[in-house]
Amino acid sequence: NSGATFLTWAPHIQGDLARVQWGNYSTAMANGWLPPQDANRISSQIYTINELGRPVMETGPGPFAPVWEMASLTTYDSLKVNYNMLTDETFANSYQQLMDTSMQVMTPIMENVDDMYGITLPLDQRDIPTSLLITPIFEGKDQ
Repeated sequence: NSGATFLTWAPHIQGDLARVQWGNYSTAMANGWLPPQDANRISSQIYTINELGRPVMETGPGPFAPVWEMASLTTYDSLKVNYNMLTDETFANSYQQLMDTSMQVMTPIMENVDDMYGITLPLDQRDIPTSLLITPIFEGKDQ
């Protein structure tokens, strides 16, 4: 048992066309892994959260790492699907290290991971500092 409380898959999206295509794909495919009531709630575009706590659609070529499929030993918030994890500076720095080395990276301790990524931890675990293990998944077997 790894002790992990949450697992999410976030694709690497680069380019304006890929950003738009991802939005189309993610909303079309959400019914394949989310209950219908949740699939209908997800954002059709990659987004971030502004200083007022409101979603703002991402523009430009990226890169982006939107939250996608999620598995949790607790619960998750389907509204976090397509949230761009690279808007978090700590995550973005670790993600860049992963991209530079093509190797697994453990983030420094992060606060409020449950709020940011949409997991709902039990009350006794909500303020526990957390690190994320980021693992690359490659398209080809030789990478």
